[in-house]
Amino acid sequence: MAVTQARQNWLEGGVYDLIVIGGGINGAGVARDAAQRGMNVALLEKNDFSSGTTQAPTRLIHGGLRYLEHFEFSLVFESLQEREILLKIAPHLVKPLPFLIPIYKHSRRGVLLVNMGMLLYDMLSWNKSLPHYKPLSAKQVLEMEPGLDPDGLQGGVMYYDCQVDWPERLCLANALAARADGAYVRNYTEVIGFLGTAQSVEGVRVRERLTGREYELRSKLVVNAAGPWADAVTNLLTKEEPRRVLQTKGTHLVVPPFANAPKHAIYIEAKSDGRPYFVVPWVGTMLIGTTDDPYDENLDDVRPTEQEARYLLNEVNAIFPGAHLTTEDVQHTYTGLRGLPLQKGKSTGAVSRRSFVHDHEKEAGVRGLISIIGGKLTAYRSLAEEVVDHAQAKLKLPGVKPCRTRTTPLPGGDIADIAAYTSAESEAQARQYELQPSQIAHLIELYGTQHKDVLALVAATPALGVRLMKSRPDIAAEVAFAVEREMAVRLSDFFVRRSGLVTWDGRDEGLVRGVARIFAERLKWDTARTEAEIEAWRDERERLFTLQVPLG
Repeated sequence: MAVTQARQNWLEGGVYDLIVIGGGINGAGVARDAAQRGMNVALLEKNDFSSGTTQAPTRLIHGGLRYLEHFEFSLVFESLQEREILLKIAPHLVKPLPFLIPIYKHSRRGVLLVNMGMLLYDMLSWNKSLPHYKPLSAKQVLEMEPGLDPDGLQGGVMYYDCQVDWPERLCLANALAARADGAYVRNYTEVIGFLGTAQSVEGVRVRERLTGREYELRSKLVVNAAGPWADAVTNLLTKEEPRRVLQTKGTHLVVPPFANAPKHAIYIEAKSDGRPYFVVPWVGTMLIGTTDDPYDENLDDVRPTEQEARYLLNEVNAIFPGAHLTTEDVQHTYTGLRGLPLQKGKSTGAVSRRSFVHDHEKEAGVRGLISIIGGKLTAYRSLAEEVVDHAQAKLKLPGVKPCRTRTTPLPGGDIADIAAYTSAESEAQARQYELQPSQIAHLIELYGTQHKDVLALVAATPALGVRLMKSRPDIAAEVAFAVEREMAVRLSDFFVRRSGLVTWDGRDEGLVRGVARIFAERLKWDTARTEAEIEAWRDERERLFTLQVPLG
């Protein structure tokens, strides 16, 4: 959405109610909630939306079984309620997923303890639409997943949580919803300083990273939603700000389906150290993760290591003896940082995943600034509601509406029955647009009801109906849509955070140049700029998905 000159002049002269720093899931959620209530909001992200922590999770929407061990019952309850809400407001992005927990003699949590935990898990999600858990004998576990190691298997349980294939798109949907409700939403716009004094924040100074242009935005309240970078943001105010965030690193591997790969998501303890991890079917691949280690190096250059990859592969091979996975089987890897509340003396696994809204005025007398510390993908919406409630309690703005994000569908999410909708739309529109039903179904998975807007581009320019890859359903119209409607301005925005095509092939030169051509046509890139953007994508691809020690 273009900003008119009159609007731009207001941006640099008016005063926002809220400026939100950080375009991950928490920041986008806050911006959406605040804008929907009628607040005047700006959302600023120094890279692309969801390009930090949000693009690197295990891609699950879940209550957090292991939090029960730490007696965080309210956190689990909240997450389970939010899981149910997301199934309703984003049914195209969030879907039920069956999980299996195999229990072995070496497991720290035995059959009785796991079943007690599952019973409590079910009780905390008393109003859920998903099936209840089911205890299983060792024989039943092996009948369901014959690839599991039978040695020492004592039983298991089956239960349901949810999967979000593309958390990047969940984040983007919130940012787009905020923009549709009038928010000023900008990616590649970095906050480089605060306005006001050390005791009174009155706005921010920003730099557009792609143009170098700097300007100021004033506000009544600034929300620091930078996640693992939250301390770096507060350090712009004063270097004396105490550290509040513990950064931990999580690495995931993506491998092709191996011999006797599981049909269910597997949640299991590592044999070597008892750490829980997942093996999850994901978009035709197997997703393995995650690690959870303290990280105190460069926050802007986080990469997976060969040591982390070997740890995960060894654990999978131990529980699936027929897998025989090596580093050569790794299709790609990704890694990200968690921004957890700093709790001295606790291991990373024991640190709470609960979020905290830190008001700097209460602790240090700094007016106009609040920071979000911690949080998890599943509970982003309720966290955003808490933050905006807190902001309204401070600002007492007239005419602000109550929160409605609990029941308002995200863009594309106004679907009562996703299976029925997909079935009805796929057949009819495949004929109309000369595409395959699988291609329409793919568009619905990404865009929900807004897939019709993508198809409208095909109707206007039939050439945009061509496949981007012979082996994939993606079409060229998705690239045009990303640029025109979804604020994609770099090739990595499309490959990683609008389509996920990098999962299959971000290296194919023909594919990359085809996508770059569509960007160039719509963003008016000349040949030199196009070549520079292609080279930038190659660098970004290697930075994100290559192990620090070469595979082999």
